Amino acid sequence: MLDAHLSMRSASAGPVVTLDRQTMIVEDDAAELGLDRPTLWAAVLEAGPSASELALADGLRARLYPVTPGRLEDGVVLVLTRGSVQSGGQFDPGGTGNLGPLEQAEVRVITDTLAECGGNKSEAAARLGISRGTLYQRLRRYHLE
Repeated sequence: MLDAHLSMRSASAGPVVTLDRQTMIVEDDAAELGLDRPTLWAAVLEAGPSASELALADGLRARLYPVTPGRLEDGVVLVLTRGSVQSGGQFDPGGTGNLGPLEQAEVRVITDTLAECGGNKSEAAARLGISRGTLYQRLRRYHLE
């Protein structure tokens, strides 16, 4: 779980929390949120292994990344954000509502690919079929660094 936590931390812009039935790893940015492991774990279990997002209290949202794809028992990594839900029910990570649908899709693809690559930008750029320079340009444009 620690490896998954550290990999996701290097790949994400928001605070990261990693937890399972018994353990919770919280970084300093998320510690002040007063998150409760039993409550978070219950929300993760309720959402199920196919869930990709969770709505938490006080407008807090979380993207879910199971440590082992399709299995919650091995733990999950939560990337927290103060996003909002748009009128169509779409999740708006980090308040990107001023972006058009294409830009919002691009943000999601970039963040998901970076997470899958454990924060390795060279690998993410290769998977996306773009140069590293273009990836860095997009990261700056969407304030994802």
